Amino acid sequence: MTSCEIPRRDTHNPKAGETPILIEEIGHSTGQPGQTEEEQADRFREWLNIVEQEDIAGLLQWSLCDWHDAWAGDEVERRYGFLRADGCYSRKLAADVYRNAFRVRQDWLVEDR
Repeated sequence: MTSCEIPRRDTHNPKAGETPILIEEIGHSTGQPGQTEEEQADRFREWLNIVEQEDIAGLLQWSLCDWHDAWAGDEVERRYGFLRADGCYSRKLAADVYRNAFRVRQDWLVEDR
């Protein structure tokens, strides 16, 4: 994904105006050979930089933790998490990248009504 692939605002809806864009359910599996935890961390570092550069509202990771071995699903789908399903939910490298690099835009927070 590059910054030129991400629209800054919804240009297809004239009523949208300056509606912030939120990227949802993004992730990188560590469940196959060649899909390493280092590569997962690198992808999130890249994506978070794009979010900040392009003034995108935010990014939601899919999912918090890997699926437990007893759960159904193929190996790729089971390894998207920031945390390992190892009994103590140890952090992968991408968890620290996300925690340390994620910026919250205070001016986009909804005020109490």
